[in-house]
Amino acid sequence: MRNLMLLAMLAAPLAQAESLEVAANSMLRLPDKSANVHFSHLRVADAATLLLPASLAQLKVDQLELGRDARIAIAPSDTPLLIEARSAKLGQGSEFSAPGARG
Repeated sequence: MRNLMLLAMLAAPLAQAESLEVAANSMLRLPDKSANVHFSHLRVADAATLLLPASLAQLKVDQLELGRDARIAIAPSDTPLLIEARSAKLGQGSEFSAPGARG
């Protein structure tokens, strides 16, 4: 059983960081090296965009802040994406955007 759990942990890469901030009026794309990402604090400033890659399966955030007209853009993918935030502060006009399904 331990070997199976160890194998599962190695097969599903996880990235964890204290915080990430996207500066105002800028764009940042998360690298597509990890399927699961955890931030203690994620801030997307006014009119900024955070791009989430198609390879991302899970995004966990303890504290999420989206500024005025901030955006989190999700790349199209065949697999579902789970976004979980313990607390969130959403500025006016902020949004999560993702294209619809093909076809």
